[in-house]
Amino acid sequence: MFEKPISEISFGRLLIHLFQTARRFHMEVQPSLVLLQKTLLNIEGMGRQLYPELDLWSTAQPFLEKWMQQRYSPQGMLQRLGRSAPSWLEQLPLLPATIVENLQRDRSLEVLARRQQREWEESQRRRREQRERYRRGAGALLLLAGAATTIWPGHAAYLATLATSLAPWAGWLLLLGGIWLLWPRAGR
Repeated sequence: MFEKPISEISFGRLLIHLFQTARRFHMEVQPSLVLLQKTLLNIEGMGRQLYPELDLWSTAQPFLEKWMQQRYSPQGMLQRLGRSAPSWLEQLPLLPATIVENLQRDRSLEVLARRQQREWEESQRRRREQRERYRRGAGALLLLAGAATTIWPGHAAYLATLATSLAPWAGWLLLLGGIWLLWPRAGR
């Protein structure tokens, strides 16, 4: 299947393909991968000089099979389980307390989240009320200014110096703006 001598394998091309794939998928190249690539290039260079007909797969296959058997066979898993069992047994009495502690932490986080939600909703309500007060205050000021401009002719004469024909209309516009701002609005 992979039986090619080292003279026919180009690790340089393999590394270029690895970098292109990493770039295409916007992957960050880890330092350990760079070190592996450097090692592969060294192996290629030394292998071509020392023994160009070396078949890497047949040479590495027994080591890989042994490693896979130790790592993933049922016997290997039982051995690792046997090595880690004493530390698990030491931690077993702590397990109920850890579970209770995590449940309490979850409850306290839920309580904190609900409290923060209520505080946020309260601050939003206060902001809406404050905007409504500002709107009503501005409306009242506009209403007073419009009434003063429209009702008292002396003030209209003062404004007439600025714009003679716009003084009565300005008063009416101020009145209408004040009414509009003071009018209760649905949905607020």
